[in-house]
Amino acid sequence: MARTATKSAKVFHTVKLGGNGAARSETSEQPSQLQQKFLQAICGSSDIASALAAISEVIGQASDPATVIYFQRDTSNLLRPLEQLPAEGALPLGADKHLLVWSNLTCERGSLQVNDLVGAKRWVAITVPVMLRDRPPEVLCAVYPKSTNAVDRYAGILQVAASHITLWQVLQASKAAEAESKNTAALLELLGKLNSSSDLQGACYTFVNELQAYLGCDRIALGLCRNDNADVQLQAVSGISEFDKRSEFTRSLEAALREVVLREELTVWPSDNPSDRNGALAHRKVCSEAGCPAVVSSPLFDEQDQLVGAWLFLGDAEFAQREDTLDFVRATQQLTGSSLRLLRRAQSNPVARRFAFLLQSRRTWQFRVAVLGACALVALMFLPVHYKIGCECEIRPVKRRFVAAPYDGTLAKSLVEPGDLVAEGDILAQLDGRELRWELAGLEADFQRASKGRDAALAVDNVAEAQQSALEMERLGLKIQLLRHRAENLEIKSPLGGIVITGDLKKTEGAPLEIGQGLFEIAPLDRMIVEVAIPEREILHAEAGMEVRFRVDAAPGREWSGTITKIFPRSELRDQASVYVAEVDLDNRSGLLRPGMTGRAKIIASRHALGWNLFHRAYESLSMMLGW
Repeated sequence: MARTATKSAKVFHTVKLGGNGAARSETSEQPSQLQQKFLQAICGSSDIASALAAISEVIGQASDPATVIYFQRDTSNLLRPLEQLPAEGALPLGADKHLLVWSNLTCERGSLQVNDLVGAKRWVAITVPVMLRDRPPEVLCAVYPKSTNAVDRYAGILQVAASHITLWQVLQASKAAEAESKNTAALLELLGKLNSSSDLQGACYTFVNELQAYLGCDRIALGLCRNDNADVQLQAVSGISEFDKRSEFTRSLEAALREVVLREELTVWPSDNPSDRNGALAHRKVCSEAGCPAVVSSPLFDEQDQLVGAWLFLGDAEFAQREDTLDFVRATQQLTGSSLRLLRRAQSNPVARRFAFLLQSRRTWQFRVAVLGACALVALMFLPVHYKIGCECEIRPVKRRFVAAPYDGTLAKSLVEPGDLVAEGDILAQLDGRELRWELAGLEADFQRASKGRDAALAVDNVAEAQQSALEMERLGLKIQLLRHRAENLEIKSPLGGIVITGDLKKTEGAPLEIGQGLFEIAPLDRMIVEVAIPEREILHAEAGMEVRFRVDAAPGREWSGTITKIFPRSELRDQASVYVAEVDLDNRSGLLRPGMTGRAKIIASRHALGWNLFHRAYESLSMMLGW
């Protein structure tokens, strides 16, 4: 209804019914006569423009307004006059703005408003709300001379007119609902025949023939999509029980069906819209080949908006432009699509269709080739091949050495970082010797004092004191010897050649160290161990001595191989999965592999039949699920 009103907004003009020198005089009519005239006005109108024009004519006959204007809602839900007020010198400048303001106020209050329009001559403006169903109200407005004494009567006339505009809207909605219910009843009857058929193609043929007779068009084509995509296959054409799928006309129909599926909207050809002319070339070709001047088409969706197919309606230009035709197509495309999808599902038992197909094609060469291929496939399943166990793997060093702080001190400088290659004896870090030298100087001074004390005691033959001083000198000497050793070994050196795995001490230079504190971890690179994590369900198929091939993520283009040396008897939990760890010794004199690298490994297990290799896991999983 809103579309009709908006479309007719350019047609209905503001009606100037009175003014200076008006030949018409006011009449005093009975309310029953006035209502009869309004009923006749709306009953003879098929659209909003003609209805408003007829109602304004009745208003002019019943009163003497200077102007009548109808304020309608635009697409932004704002009130707009159907056309600007006439350029009448009697009305003051800017009257249209005042009328628009009073109309909005009328809608807000929901009641009739009477306002003075002051200018060169006094006028009174009466605005009446027009109540609409499921929409904000619109406004009917009329302007009368202020000198009149019949404002109340004119207000009553406008209220009756507004109520009849509302009545016209209700009647139109009722007609639309009646037409929709009629179309739905007819479609349900057609779908009943569709669902009663046992064959999908035969059901589609019956459906399009019955639908053609109901709509009165020349021909109807129906197509269904393959696997819910835009590839549409023609299923039925009205009036043609069997059609050649390779004919030019069939290809043209399928091209038009695919075109409407891609457009995803109702399409009418011919059309005045340039986009339709450029995007509906297949529709034009169908019209040319079928000898029909027009075609209407739309896609078919089910209740979940899944694409089912499309249909075409061929007929004359009048058929394509009829509103009831377009309304029927819009209203029934979802119900039709849902029924077709259900019918196709009900008749698509794959086992029965395949069996029927095999029975029909058992004497063809394709059937013989298929049988030979199946036999070859069964024989291939008994071919013995190695069973391969896929596992996660990680590179580990064969041996590792931890370098710790030899004594308490302060870290002066770290010379290596994780990842650096070092040789045996290379300096890894240096300790600060200032505290050692300070302590050593104090001990040497104490040693000199003890030496002099011993000499003085011997001079006076004080043997006890001399002996005590000698023991103090021995204690201080051992401590001095220890500190000198530490001062001479302030450099922490690598005990073996390899790569620094851990020990990033750059940020801790100047920090105190405690004796035994771990500083670096160094591992040689000439030999590595590959730790293979065997899944628990595959452990019975793996054993020591089997070949292992693996790749690491750091070098995906290369492959290494080795042999399982041992499998630990106890499982571990890695990444929430229970695995058994197997070790593989690996020569790494090239230095490409580094500790901590991860990748994938395959254990080459014993030979089994190909069918066992492919399906034993599924069989075991099914057995576990069923509790066997």
